[in-house]
Amino acid sequence: IEFSSIVEQIRSTPIEQNIVASDFGMPQYAPPVAGLRTFIEQLLAAGFSERDVRAMCQANPARLLKLEAA
Repeated sequence: IEFSSIVEQIRSTPIEQNIVASDFGMPQYAPPVAGLRTFIEQLLAAGFSERDVRAMCQANPARLLKLEAA
């Protein structure tokens, strides 16, 4: 899938409904840390704020998994 399609899909929904995940680490892809770093850099370059990226990478998954502090 093209990155521009991912950006379009994210922008079509509230940030609170998006979670950034990957399949990096599989032999045909970059190592997980490097791949996710690149993806995050691309999101920032596409105009997403650091707050939006943190929400999609940290806060939203934590909320979904009920890992938030009480």
